Amino acid sequence: MNTNTAQLVRWQQDLTGQVFDPASFNVFWSELRQGAYGKIHQVQGIVELLDGSAWQLSFSMGDLPVEAELPVERWITGKPTRPSHLEVLGVDLAIDSLTSTLQDCEISDELLTNYQTQAGGKS
Repeated sequence: MNTNTAQLVRWQQDLTGQVFDPASFNVFWSELRQGAYGKIHQVQGIVELLDGSAWQLSFSMGDLPVEAELPVERWITGKPTRPSHLEVLGVDLAIDSLTSTLQDCEISDELLTNYQTQAGGKS
């Protein structure tokens, strides 16, 4: 199928301060690349995971995904303030599903505090 670039839609989400459950986010990331939210041409992003790590994600149609932990200090207290985001370029994007599923992967403030207290002995 030949895709006209006029059909491409760009969805961007600022994720600064949001922390994601690794298992849930991995499912979302896989579904996204496999077309569950529309025909994906490109994805770029930086996300923060529960263990305090930050990951750079990249995917272009026809290529293998790039998933690399960034060489930054782990965020172990409170919500991270360093910039993070997700940007998707695709056709027939299911924006509402994309947004709500990503929100479902987010860790609550209470769970984040509990995890950080258990992991580092800090409140």
